[in-house]
Amino acid sequence: MAGMITTQGERDMIQLAERFKIRYPTLLSNASRLSWQATNISRALTSGEAFQRGLLSSASDLEAAVDQIRASVVMKNRDADLRPHTSCKRYLEAIKEKEKGSQADQEFMESQFPAIRDRVAERGGFGNLTSKHVMQMFSICAFEEAIQGNRMGFCSLFTPDELVLSDFGSDLKFWSYRGYGFLPNENLACSLLTTLWTNLSSFLANPSSTPTGIFKFAHAETIAPLLTTLGLFRDPPPGLHPNMTNREMSSRVYKTSASVPFAGNVVFELLECDGRHVVRVLSNERVVVIPGCGSENPHPGLTLTAIDDTPKVPGARMILTPF
Repeated sequence: MAGMITTQGERDMIQLAERFKIRYPTLLSNASRLSWQATNISRALTSGEAFQRGLLSSASDLEAAVDQIRASVVMKNRDADLRPHTSCKRYLEAIKEKEKGSQADQEFMESQFPAIRDRVAERGGFGNLTSKHVMQMFSICAFEEAIQGNRMGFCSLFTPDELVLSDFGSDLKFWSYRGYGFLPNENLACSLLTTLWTNLSSFLANPSSTPTGIFKFAHAETIAPLLTTLGLFRDPPPGLHPNMTNREMSSRVYKTSASVPFAGNVVFELLECDGRHVVRVLSNERVVVIPGCGSENPHPGLTLTAIDDTPKVPGARMILTPF
């Protein structure tokens, strides 16, 4: 059902929380110092509550956490941190203007899908099959594989090469609207990053009284502009476009299956390293380096950098995770 989390989705969130407990055994041990927030969408709330069940073993701690996350929701048109794509009026106006022009994904579909449509129609005996139908069939295939692990349903109608084209077409559309293909996305996560910076600064000022873990549960449309604002997973100019060769498609950096999968997450860790505080960023539990920053960055104070990964992070002080 639209807007609801699947059983597999709940399982994914519980398992993610269990991995967090292993990675941050001390940091997440005091439930009273954890902060929770979700968007005003049932799927986000249910995801957060599933994560809480995987993280908190005490019934009273779990009840308090669930109460907090349910009380945290903000109206969709006012949630600048977690739903900027619905709360920023200038962004919505820009989207309307964008939709008046030609769309890269539409151009790609018009060039690639007719041949796929004709082959599938002939093989399956489908009459009056359109390119739009093919696109819908690709979408069902993707959900069947992601949720059920099933490649014998709609996916069996397509060749491996056609599935690659479908994957690229989906990425091209997402890139065009939620990634680097739409310039406002490079600033859309500024409110969330400002909140993050404020939280980090507050912890440094009052480490004994501020939350040690801040968890925010949202959407792919939240994470994608956050990654874009940070400059992550960016292809060299001109970026994605409908005329890319097969080799360019396969070697592209921007892949939503890797950057914003189901149960996707971004973690900001505040660590103390050699007498200074640094922030390490993880995308889907893997360390990433923010463009322009590096492990040898000499800038003092609160520095965006990368540090060698370890199974546990005893020096971590605070994490913030939008899902």
